[in-house]
Amino acid sequence: MTPVLASIPVGLCWALVCSALLLAFCIASARIHWAGAAFGYLLFGGLVTFFWTLVVTWSPVLFWNWLLLFFVTIIAASMQWQAKRTLVFGLLATAAAYGITAVMFIPEYRERLALRAEYPQVSLVERLAYENRLPNIENTDHDEDSPAIFPTTYLSEIESKLVGEERNWGNNDFAQRHWSLPSLHRPALNDAHQGFVHEFISADGAGRMRVPRLPATRKSIEIPETVPIPIPKPSPKSEPTREQFARAKNNPPDLPIQKSELDQFHLQGMADFADPIGFGYVESLRNGKPPEKQILRVTGFQPHAFRKFPEPLTNSNKSVRWLIEKLELVSLLKHDTPRVYESKNLPRMDELSTAPTRPLDDFETAALARLRAGETLVVHQDHNDLRMLGPIVAINQCLECHSVQRGDLLGAFTYRLVRDPQLPALEGKAVSWLSR
Repeated sequence: MTPVLASIPVGLCWALVCSALLLAFCIASARIHWAGAAFGYLLFGGLVTFFWTLVVTWSPVLFWNWLLLFFVTIIAASMQWQAKRTLVFGLLATAAAYGITAVMFIPEYRERLALRAEYPQVSLVERLAYENRLPNIENTDHDEDSPAIFPTTYLSEIESKLVGEERNWGNNDFAQRHWSLPSLHRPALNDAHQGFVHEFISADGAGRMRVPRLPATRKSIEIPETVPIPIPKPSPKSEPTREQFARAKNNPPDLPIQKSELDQFHLQGMADFADPIGFGYVESLRNGKPPEKQILRVTGFQPHAFRKFPEPLTNSNKSVRWLIEKLELVSLLKHDTPRVYESKNLPRMDELSTAPTRPLDDFETAALARLRAGETLVVHQDHNDLRMLGPIVAINQCLECHSVQRGDLLGAFTYRLVRDPQLPALEGKAVSWLSR
């Protein structure tokens, strides 16, 4: 196919075909009595427009085309015009329909140009290049049918958490952004044609065959930027005396935190960090090509980051809280050996390039080995301190961008929490939980 033919939007071709059908029936109807012509054209033109709306999308250009040709049909039939004269006025009416639609589209076109400058298409190939050089990501001895390290039920639970994060925005807000971002950057066939004509015919409702999409307006795609969230220094209540800590026999001791509650704490943090509404729209053309020839672009992507500070961990009777002292991201992919990014803020992907790193400590090293074996959370309590290491795993929502498989271990969160209120000096017990 030549570049000229490839540059013609498919939607424009179909719109012109429908306009030609409407014009042909206008000329044919104009040769009978005006009442019959009006009825016949209304029926036929209405069916054409309704079919287009039902199968493709709502199209203002065809609506105006149908309406203006309806009046031409009545006038031509009433005044007994010749077919040539009807054709001339029909062509003028068709041109007017496309002109009216173009004028209506100008504000949307200008807004889209501004939004394109604010939300450019960004290549992910270079940003994610490290995934293609790591043996554990290529995973040559792990085919698509082999089971993931982590239980399928655990992966499904994470995916449900991300769906829950989407619902926190409201189904309408999430759906608007999800269906609007693809409308922002629409390359023509073979990227050979960009410009007002393509934008006009590709505009929502202007007659382009496509999956359902919404107009790319500022209201539909703009979401708040994530901001750094500092981790405040915990201030637990002062340590009670042994006398204050003593209780009557009929007064039960503080209930411990259940392993399931710790799991949910980590899963909720992982879902918030992933931030599904900030995924944007991904245009992926891998087609089995080598990394240097892949096309992987994203529009409206916000780097993964926490949007809110996690709620404190509490036991079932709310008598004890565990306050976050540190929450850090463990990198397993970007360095030769696992490293922990140090920050006074909750983890943010856009801070990693400047964040200092440290090696894993003894707890993290031992806990990471257990995560690699498939455990879903490793926890150790020592007196007033609580340490946890939780995995960040690849799920279905990750696969659109990342060259990984569902269930792959991508990283981890390392937690250090302090008890509130504090235990007396000799009351603490070291406890470790195995995976559930």
